[in-house]
Amino acid sequence: MQEKSFGDETSPALLSGPGSPNRRPGAQDLPEAIASVGETFRGLLGFALKWDSLVSLTEDTSVGGREKLDEIYFVQKVKLGQGSFGTVWRAKNRKSGITVAIKQMDKASMPKRGVKRHDIEREVSMMRACSHEYITKLYDTFEDQTSIYLALEYCDGGDFGDKVRELGPVIKEEDTAEWMRQMCEALYHLHSKGICHRDIKPDNFMVLGDSTLKLSDFGLAVHLPPGGILTDKCGTPAFMAPEQHMMPVHSRGYGFPVDMWAAGVSMHCAMGGAFCRLCCNRPSESGDALDELGKPWPEKQTEEFVGLEASCRDRSYVNRMMWLTFAGFPKINAWERQVAWEAVPSPIVNGLSLLEQSQSNTPESLKVLAEALKTQKTVIVGSVRMGYGHHRIAYSALTWALELGGKPFLLDILSPDCIEAAVVRNMDKQYSRMSRIASNLGGVFDAIWGKMMLQGDANALRLSLALAQRIRGIMAAFPKDVPVITTHPFVGNMAVACGFKHVINLIFDNLPQYFVLVPGALNLVQSPSYFDKLLDMGCPAKSLRLAGHWVSSDLCINAVADSKSRIERSEQNLPRRFLIAVGGAGAQSAFLSGLLSAMAPLLREKKIRIYLNCGDHKHIADAVVSKLKDLELDWNEVTSSEGTVSLCKKEALDLLEEPPNWKAVTVFRFDSHFAAFRCTDLVIRVADVLVTKPSELAFFPVPKLHIRRVGAHEAHSAVRAQELGDGSVECREVPHAMQKLGQLIEPQSPLFRLMNECIIKAAEQKVYEGSKVACEFAFGAQ
Repeated sequence: MQEKSFGDETSPALLSGPGSPNRRPGAQDLPEAIASVGETFRGLLGFALKWDSLVSLTEDTSVGGREKLDEIYFVQKVKLGQGSFGTVWRAKNRKSGITVAIKQMDKASMPKRGVKRHDIEREVSMMRACSHEYITKLYDTFEDQTSIYLALEYCDGGDFGDKVRELGPVIKEEDTAEWMRQMCEALYHLHSKGICHRDIKPDNFMVLGDSTLKLSDFGLAVHLPPGGILTDKCGTPAFMAPEQHMMPVHSRGYGFPVDMWAAGVSMHCAMGGAFCRLCCNRPSESGDALDELGKPWPEKQTEEFVGLEASCRDRSYVNRMMWLTFAGFPKINAWERQVAWEAVPSPIVNGLSLLEQSQSNTPESLKVLAEALKTQKTVIVGSVRMGYGHHRIAYSALTWALELGGKPFLLDILSPDCIEAAVVRNMDKQYSRMSRIASNLGGVFDAIWGKMMLQGDANALRLSLALAQRIRGIMAAFPKDVPVITTHPFVGNMAVACGFKHVINLIFDNLPQYFVLVPGALNLVQSPSYFDKLLDMGCPAKSLRLAGHWVSSDLCINAVADSKSRIERSEQNLPRRFLIAVGGAGAQSAFLSGLLSAMAPLLREKKIRIYLNCGDHKHIADAVVSKLKDLELDWNEVTSSEGTVSLCKKEALDLLEEPPNWKAVTVFRFDSHFAAFRCTDLVIRVADVLVTKPSELAFFPVPKLHIRRVGAHEAHSAVRAQELGDGSVECREVPHAMQKLGQLIEPQSPLFRLMNECIIKAAEQKVYEGSKVACEFAFGAQ
């Protein structure tokens, strides 16, 4: 075939010199390589060649049904992608062993998307006509009564759009030049066949290996005869050329140059253009593309749930943060990842099963796990070990599930040894480190960190969704019909991304932020004000419920009796017992040291007792012991769950006395994370007052002395306690905390009595039974 350029009979030398296929441009060749790309643009802009080798559009594309497909290929249970009406599976040719991608298109969904049979036939014929190293190969086609199957070349690097977003600002110009050479070669071949693609963008190029691009998705491709123009408006808007956008008033139509315009936009995107990072995520017009996924899932979820569209800056921010989050970690393909799990009985809580990583990832082991999770009233309670708060909330749901006769399984997404968990562990490590620095240094550092903790905006939600989608492999192995209660949005969004049908998100905190939401789940809140504010933020009412506080069953059931015992102890002027709970981030060492010094005279005179739970923070426990020695105070130590349970029996509130030879200080320290946070739940039932930062513990049915918060978002939890009357204001300095302590230890203290009476009233109104409500939703009782 003779090649024709615009207005000239000679064939242009499109890809010669440094940008030729035989030579990859290096840094020293960059100017020549970019110049070569420019020449390619100019040479192809008007390119229109005769139609010569395209097969007939009316030719039957089917070579056999599903039986024939299975005869030639072994289709693996690995989903590579999910489209608007189709799924892509990984498969192997039984004879050659070549890995392929099987694109399965559901016939029933096609009419809903405005796609007809001849559209599929056109796409197939276009791909058959094009055999080129930078165009995805079509090996076979199959058809049965329900689906059409395309056996395509398997590209292990995913799509180019994801690669651009993943690499972000580290993309080199010489790499961009090489990618553009490949794009232009693919388009040169396409146009030489008289085919106009009409949907060129990074997301429609697949990546083979590290750097080879393969043009794919011919759903909008059409034959364009020489001199012809196209007049139907289609494509991805942000990649469409001006002549497409200006139709029909200011433009007669368009031709091959629109593909080159889109290639130029793609080049700008690959070179870090902020506008084009936005463009990669823009949807095509409804029904145009055969397999157009539209906006990325995180962006789509956010927009559909709270009605907020992402701007260019928003998308750039999320992409940059995702790149920073995964920097230094090996690349993972989320669709192919699946962590294996097994259920083992908890050594601490009877009836509770722990989900632990299994060394076996066989169909048999997955079947065993599925059978274990199919029992009646089963629920997975998913949490993340970020401090103690999320695990404590999970514990409250677990206890209520057991109380209601259910079979709960605890999932900690940080427990497996995998890349996904390592990424989240690194995030938690940085959070804990910054929390300790801000709390101990105070001043401007505390102010900056506090402000950062208030940035749970729509971008934080998009980032949470993007992260959940990338690490979804942690939960991919579980049966999707098992109800899931989640205590962190990472877990909830991961469950939704995996396709779980029944997800219940327990929203922690009392500060309304988009970050805490899980689109696609039932979001439960603890306070009426929170419910009202989330509605104002655009959260749909059908996805919200006011449940109550996240409190364990034992504390709820005994809240009234324990409060009456506390009042009676006060009337008998027994020493007031204070439980000091150190937060999971271990960020209160400086404040704690000052508080112990201020309490020392009262402890020596045995006017008060303190139970000090240092958790599993060895540095905190060592510092406390050293401080007690300096203050010349005696103390007891408890280091196990068994020891905690024994102490709670001997020192129960309703005994109305102190044990013989009691010491003013009892220090709790543990090696186990679970035993560490559970200790506070147990010891609350023998304490008069809980001394805590206004975290998840601010919602518990016990009189509370709130001390200095770690993050600014926690201040709103103290506000909720004041609304109910069961907790103090936040005392950010030690003198203020001691002033409030003095009010609580007065003989027959009015403040102490008021707090207990408010607890009794709230308990009778079931304010503290939020976790029970969550379990009832999980079991279908609500």
